[in-house]
Amino acid sequence: MTDSAIQTVQDESETPSGAVPFHFAVTWRSLAQLEEPEAGPALIAGTALDLETQANPFDTIRPFGKPRDTIAPPGVESAALLSAPNFAPVLDRTSLRKWAVLVGLALLLVTIALVATRWIGKASSSPDGVPVQTMEMGEVGWNSEWVTDRVGSALGRQISLYRPSALMSDYHLKFTGRIERKSLNWVFRAADSRNYQVGKLQASRPGGPLTLIRFAVVRGVEDPHVQIKLPFVSASGPLKVKLDAIRSRFTIYVQDKVVEDWQDDRLKTGGVGFLNEREEQGQVESVEISFQKAGVRQ
Repeated sequence: MTDSAIQTVQDESETPSGAVPFHFAVTWRSLAQLEEPEAGPALIAGTALDLETQANPFDTIRPFGKPRDTIAPPGVESAALLSAPNFAPVLDRTSLRKWAVLVGLALLLVTIALVATRWIGKASSSPDGVPVQTMEMGEVGWNSEWVTDRVGSALGRQISLYRPSALMSDYHLKFTGRIERKSLNWVFRAADSRNYQVGKLQASRPGGPLTLIRFAVVRGVEDPHVQIKLPFVSASGPLKVKLDAIRSRFTIYVQDKVVEDWQDDRLKTGGVGFLNEREEQGQVESVEISFQKAGVRQ
């Protein structure tokens, strides 16, 4: 409906010359506020809308100017909601016992492996497949006695015999020693003070070249001496000696080189040891014997 007062004012107003009057229908209804649609429960101070009664294109309604936050469920703090999950293992007493048992088993296996490795290094096989056992000869088990044969007794010859080897037949003797006075001497296949084989490394002068001397004493009778010059060996340093006694065959190595090889079947068994005389003396630093288990005669 058009207002009559406004219409009268419009009719009586003077229109400027040359202007075209412009009419715009204004009603009280046009100035009134648009009627708000019927709403469900309003969101006040950040509470959620009732989505069942009123559709809302927004997830949440927040005060203007504040950043968007995740709304936590009632009773749950937002910091706890956003925190990362904790995957740290929880070890109880049972788990600790299991780990302790596993570590103990691992240490036991390592110990067994080390012992087995050391045993394999000392117990190997000979070329013919017979097991060979090696022992380090310490201070225990030695027996010293004077020889009773005529020549040896006159020279003041004394034998230090390793008793555990007295009944052996086949073995490998290795030792390292030095000449203290004139020579470094050893015995092998020594059955008693009247039956033994002798090896000597004798120096013509201190620090000079060496001579290998070997002989046997059988039933108290000393054989003629066999002498072999060793110009490549000096008496000034440590001497490495190895003896192989296999059945009736004997081989001597000096500084890892073969210097003598011969056969003699008169003394079939007998132990190893060292020999000193009144004018001759040597010092032994280390000694080792390897023997075939089948080569020990009882």
